[in-house]
Amino acid sequence: GIALICTAVAAPATGGRLGKTMLLRLLLSASLIVAADIHLVLTPQHFDESPLLGGGFLAAGLCQLVLAAYVVTREDDRPIGFLIAITISLIAIYLYAVVIGLPLDSEHSNGAAGLRLGSGEPVTLTGLTNVLVEIAAIPLALIAYAKRSRPLPAS
Repeated sequence: GIALICTAVAAPATGGRLGKTMLLRLLLSASLIVAADIHLVLTPQHFDESPLLGGGFLAAGLCQLVLAAYVVTREDDRPIGFLIAITISLIAIYLYAVVIGLPLDSEHSNGAAGLRLGSGEPVTLTGLTNVLVEIAAIPLALIAYAKRSRPLPAS
């Protein structure tokens, strides 16, 4: 609910229908807000485990919030490469944490409930939701900011 409200507030007011590009950017923003919310809600728990892990969650959440606001308030595509790189990095870190385990983990994953896919932390509904909205952000960003073919200048 919060993600949709924030996206609606951040979206520019238009007199007519939303264009396809703006709709894609709103969906991208919503997915980033959901991922940011999950990271920020889990930050205190991860700070208890490790200051580095908590700092990583805080940085990820804040970065995703800034990018979510940027994609609905700016037309240019300058941060899209950064957005995709950060998102892929966060997905890779999560997969590593699930399959192998992070060295910063202070044994919280040993008693945690969830689906075990490796020797790392279990996959929980929160973790699955987070990684799915991050995965969704990648094609949304690529489609929303695809280079439109421009006519070649006449010679």
